[in-house]
Amino acid sequence: MKTDTTMHTSQLQVNNISIGYAGRPVVEGVSFQLKDGEIACLLGPSGCGKTSVLRAIAGFEPVMQGNIVLHGKTVSSADFFLSPEKRRIGMVFQDFALFPHLTVAKNIGFGLQKLPRKQRQQRVDELLELVELVDSKDQYPHQLSGGQQQRVALARAMAPRPDILLLDEPFSSMDSDLREQLARDVRDLLRRDGVTAIMVTHDQHEAFAMADQIGVLGQGKLLQWGNGYDLYHRPASRFVADFIGQGVLLPGEIIADNKVSTELGIVSGKMTSDAATGQKVNLLLRPDDIIHDDNSPLKAEIVARAFRGAVYLYTLKLQSGQQILCLVQSHHQHEIGEFLGIRLEADHLAVFSDFP
Repeated sequence: MKTDTTMHTSQLQVNNISIGYAGRPVVEGVSFQLKDGEIACLLGPSGCGKTSVLRAIAGFEPVMQGNIVLHGKTVSSADFFLSPEKRRIGMVFQDFALFPHLTVAKNIGFGLQKLPRKQRQQRVDELLELVELVDSKDQYPHQLSGGQQQRVALARAMAPRPDILLLDEPFSSMDSDLREQLARDVRDLLRRDGVTAIMVTHDQHEAFAMADQIGVLGQGKLLQWGNGYDLYHRPASRFVADFIGQGVLLPGEIIADNKVSTELGIVSGKMTSDAATGQKVNLLLRPDDIIHDDNSPLKAEIVARAFRGAVYLYTLKLQSGQQILCLVQSHHQHEIGEFLGIRLEADHLAVFSDFP
């Protein structure tokens, strides 16, 4: 089969791919695309198929159906497979896979052996400056911090100017406090060099910090593809609602277009579901949908609280026993057992008609 040379505006197209092992599919019907310079993330729990999708893009796994198109050329389909070394893909692994016997500069330049020496040195110098490791160029990996090693691995993968960069759980070995900051740092580096990239992670905070577009996978299927705001406020399914952020589901009933009657009163806003009037639903409430208001006639009992620095996360119990979450600035300190005045402020209503 000849590769498809039709021009596309997308750098990467994944079209209805399925991936399986021993005839058993682990990924089914996954489709998405990335524009040039865009950064995306595949997000989901362990075993959801996200790494299998990444490996298929890299050329380490064949596809059972569908196809993968890179820069306008088909690289994988059920009856065609382009080997990994011909795909112009860079890869950053979980453990960075740096060569311990090579300096920082030589690690970065490892994939540039075919370039003339002057060009190779110029590219290495350029990347050392980009990742801010000029002063560490003669050091060895064991002399670097984890964050510095991660930047070396990133620079080495970027050195040959790949069409797309793949990152497999690149922050998994880092302390949780560092992950979000490192994700922002990596995003800024990729932006500066105009790199198209896709990352795999199970950590939503990494995904929010890093990606323009996020795909949530569950049980081998792509459940939603969108930006972080839409995933958080407009989840397409209960799985996405549960997996992204914190929240509770409050029982209610559709009483009119874009109106839901709940224990908190009638809630109005743009609805993310086509549920019919009279239908029983669950309304997703995020902690930031519940506003602390001492003047509100609606009160709820504080049953738990968690200090988060700038805010407290309060767990509140309504008269029915239903619990909800509320974020309150930490200079307003309330004790467990107190009743907190609250009001609901939601511009969009994420409702689900499926009940557990």
